[in-house]
Parts: sequence; C-alpha cells; structure tokens
Amino acid sequence: MKRAFLAIGVVSVIAGVLLAIIPYVRVPNSSVWLNETFVVPAGRHYCYTTVSSPSFPRGVPLHITFDVAGADSIDFRVMNESSYLEYNSSQPYGYYVEPSRSSIARMDLRWTPPVDEKIYFVWGNQQSHVSKSISAYFSLDTSRALLPSVVAVLGLLPIFGGIATLGYGARLPIPPSRKQIITGYILATLGGLLGIMIGFDLAKKEDQVDRFHGKIISILGIVSTISFVLLYFLH
Repeated sequence: MKRAFLAIGVVSVIAGVLLAIIPYVRVPNSSVWLNETFVVPAGRHYCYTTVSSPSFPRGVPLHITFDVAGADSIDFRVMNESSYLEYNSSQPYGYYVEPSRSSIARMDLRWTPPVDEKIYFVWGNQQSHVSKSISAYFSLDTSRALLPSVVAVLGLLPIFGGIATLGYGARLPIPPSRKQIITGYILATLGGLLGIMIGFDLAKKEDQVDRFHGKIISILGIVSTISFVLLYFLH
C-alpha cells in the first residue's frame, strides 16, 4: 500500500511539472516580410514600407537582418509616415531610436513595431559618393505556445495532489532500505543534481530492485533538470 501511494504521488508530480512546462515551449514559426536585394544610389536613400496601415500585427516581433555588400556602412532609420515625409523633403525629422543605427554594415536584431503607425524603413546614403548594395531579410516571428497558458495553472493541481499523496505515503511504515529510493525520486522530480547522484548510487548496488529504481531515478533527474533549464530560458 505504501508503495502504491508513493508511486501515485511521483506520477502525479511528474505529470503536473510537465503540464506546467509545456505551455512555455513555443512552436517556432515565421513569415517573410521582406526578402530583397537593392542598390542605394550615391547621395540618395532607399525606403521600404507596407501598402496598408497599420503595418504589423499587435505584439509580433520583427526580425530585422541586412548586410551591406563589401562590409561598407550605411545609415538605417526607422520612422513613421509623418517623419518620413519630413525626411524626404530634407526637413528636421524624428525616428525610432531603436532599431535605427548610424554607419552600420550589418544588422541582426528583433524589434516589436508599434501597431498604430505605418512604419518606414530607410537606408540613407546621402553622405557617400558610392552606390551601395543591400541584402535585406525581414521576418515576422509568429511562433506560438505549444499549449494555452491555462494548462500551466492546471498543472499545479496534480503537483500539489502528488505532494500530498507522497506526504501521506511517507507516514506509512517503510523498510530502511527503501528510504533512499523515495528520497531519490523526490529530489530527481524537483530537478536536483542530488537526486541524480542518488540514482547513480542505487544503480551500482547488487540488489536488482535497487538497480532498477536507480536507473529510473537517474533518467527522471536528468529529464527534470533539462526541463527546468529550458523553462528558465524560454520563459
């Protein structure tokens, strides 16, 4: 009976942890917004924008990459429509400080455009006497979560239920030789390196049951640790 309670508790906690992590795993996807090679004449500029306004969907990052041929440099300005009209007529103008750059040969960054503005991307070559070739590739980051975020909240239920079941099972009598196994399962589920060490230690013992649990604990600890690391970087 004690083993049954502990097994149910471990399985519940593992299921809850997986449910809590999966919504933060994103399915990568992108759509090309600009893929073009063009020449900016000497003393002129080149502008690219959308036909309709607003230009971009709300909250979707734009991955901006471009290279100037020959590692030459050029001015890159991002501005709204009114600023571009001022720029085009050689009047004082404003622009978005980010992601605009001066004298840049290569760009590779992500920027979330404002949703209520028509955006103009301008490569300025007014200060040069040489035409410059630009290879630009812009893409919208339309990646999505693997599951809705509400699933992460639902994952808390089996986690707390599993912990309660483990607590109840831990009160029941247990042979001293099995305490290390239970401790290993708990620590491995929480992603602790100590749980992995306990699993390795059990896997070296002569008892067949200890070796079996040792292998399971080791695998569980490695998977849990990797999952928590991925959750930290993907969140």
